[in-house]
Amino acid sequence: MSFVLVPVTEMDRVFPMSVEHLQKGLDRCPSEITTHYLFGECRAARASLMVEIKEKQVVNAIVFRFENRQSENIANILCLGGEGQVDWQQAILEVKEVCKPFATKIRAEGRLGWKKKIPEATIVSAIYEWSI
Repeated sequence: MSFVLVPVTEMDRVFPMSVEHLQKGLDRCPSEITTHYLFGECRAARASLMVEIKEKQVVNAIVFRFENRQSENIANILCLGGEGQVDWQQAILEVKEVCKPFATKIRAEGRLGWKKKIPEATIVSAIYEWSI
């Protein structure tokens, strides 16, 4: 597995190839974020896109951005998605290497099962929803 960081100048070409995978991630962990929003953030260089390419096709994608929270720089993963049995632990390690010079932590919103995939992670909050 080898993810590459997509330059902003290539976003119009590469992001459309990533939409299907990112949408799968959004569908599994619903949020108010859309692929349209992610594209706008990446195209404006407010977020970054990393992709894994096999046989000239995007097979996995991750969108993240750097944020300053409580005087700490973090890399916030906004969405990730892919096809098949993705080794997300390895993917997160690759994101970590890219982000290490600029952030002290990685943060991501996700299902509780992620704790098994990233045992060193700390659950810092939960999102609650109920009908009215």
